[in-house]
Amino acid sequence: MWRFLREQKPSSAMVSWNVWKGFPFLIDSSGFKTPRQARITEISLPISDSTSLRTKVLDFGKNENSPVIYLQHGMSAKGIDDVRILALGSNLANRGFRVYLPELPEVKGLLVRKETISNIRSAFLRIYSLEKRPIAYVSASFSAGMGFVGLADPQCQEILSSLLLIGTYSDFAKTVPFVLKNFEIESYAVNVMMFNYVHLIRSNPEGLEKYFLESALDNGLNRTPEELQGPKILRTLSSEDRAFLNNFLEISEFREETSLRLKAKAPESFVDETSPAFFAHQHRKPCYLLHGNDDPVISPQESKDLRDLLSKNPGPKPVFLETSLLTHGDHLPFYSRLPEILPMADFWGGFLFSANI
Repeated sequence: MWRFLREQKPSSAMVSWNVWKGFPFLIDSSGFKTPRQARITEISLPISDSTSLRTKVLDFGKNENSPVIYLQHGMSAKGIDDVRILALGSNLANRGFRVYLPELPEVKGLLVRKETISNIRSAFLRIYSLEKRPIAYVSASFSAGMGFVGLADPQCQEILSSLLLIGTYSDFAKTVPFVLKNFEIESYAVNVMMFNYVHLIRSNPEGLEKYFLESALDNGLNRTPEELQGPKILRTLSSEDRAFLNNFLEISEFREETSLRLKAKAPESFVDETSPAFFAHQHRKPCYLLHGNDDPVISPQESKDLRDLLSKNPGPKPVFLETSLLTHGDHLPFYSRLPEILPMADFWGGFLFSANI
């Protein structure tokens, strides 16, 4: 791979300082070598008089003035113990950052809630009160979009250095239909969405909510066949609920119809208050948008739409990269797609420079 990089012509726009900055990050992410493990300190991060967040801080303890990143986990029942988010945090720490990784109970509980926006904002401001320096924000999927909305607040804009949003959404109203359309590819996200919203279209939804939640956890917690809860709950449901599920699981047209019913029932105020599209005009800091080109959970068009909105603002223009090196939130083996490595290195290097202030 080093030979591949050396053979690029020096005049190539792709071979830039950003590439040299981002390439070691990609090497540590690739699995080609075992990166240094960051020091992990667990703290309690108070965000109100009554609420504190379990938080992991990743660094190497060598520089008290290290630049700071707020890394927010996504919808994983493993929360901040998920090895994937810890690997990303350690990799960022390897680049010289102090990384704060707070655990949001509602996100860990797979709940899509407006309160996540205010919780991210409060955690961001609390981290700033500890560090007294600009903070970058990194997150993926729905936590990326919620964070974008939360940090549009003028007070946060003053102390935000940059954002990196992976697989984010722009218009929340478009997410449910897209997710349900890809049930055969990404059942986990479908189960999470239905757990959150089946109550909009079903009376007495408790049984179905339990089924969708446990089915998501069957996947997210890697339960063994003997531990699976979804099939057990299915057998206890009413005949009406079982009929709904059978149609939902087996008939794509029924899922499409369900998605349209959910979209029609979604409170307009929730969509307006959680969609980055309605807050893009408030952002003035560098924003990096990364999206897998075949993401089955959130369409890459969502990141493109957000890029277009941000491009209208004064100040730094957004940086967007669509790549086949990513699925939704996970990277694929880099050796399988060598031509895409340099653009990815350039992208990450640009973000690392912008966050290192």
